[in-house]
Amino acid sequence: MSSSSVPTPRGAVTIRQTTADDAPRLRALRVEALSSSPTSFGSDLSDVDAHDWVEVATGDADNAVFVAEHAGQLIGMTGAYRSTRPKEAHHADLWGVYVQPAWRRNGLAQTLVNRAVDPARDAGVAIVKLTVVPESGARACYERCGFTVTGVDPAAIYWDGRYYDELLMHRWVQPNDRVRV
Repeated sequence: MSSSSVPTPRGAVTIRQTTADDAPRLRALRVEALSSSPTSFGSDLSDVDAHDWVEVATGDADNAVFVAEHAGQLIGMTGAYRSTRPKEAHHADLWGVYVQPAWRRNGLAQTLVNRAVDPARDAGVAIVKLTVVPESGARACYERCGFTVTGVDPAAIYWDGRYYDELLMHRWVQPNDRVRV
């Protein structure tokens, strides 16, 4: 499993795929993300324990999680999920992009996103998709990573008495010959 290092003003950060040993820290980081940015994710805290975090951290060719780590602490994460259904196996969905506030604006989210996209592309995925709440501020990061907005899912999230739209975004990672409608 390869890793890369990203220099930051606070020290080098390692970007790597997770292992089973990361499960407790990965779960804790996910809880932090959902607690601190509830409108940035479709999941909420009630979803956390619906997952076997050793299984999530271990991943496979179709479901991988990547983390940013500094001094033994997980400070950022993202995952990529590829459907195993034959008519959907050509695309992967990016999920759970999160970087702790103290580590933002160092290019870590962009590095995590690209680190998750690369193995999906190498595995034959043609297109990577994601959703983002415009208010989250993550859209600019995704655009720097080559994603473009394809539409809006109105009122995709309801939180604390308010509806939030989600932007649908995608990035082609393989040449395509799609049928346009």
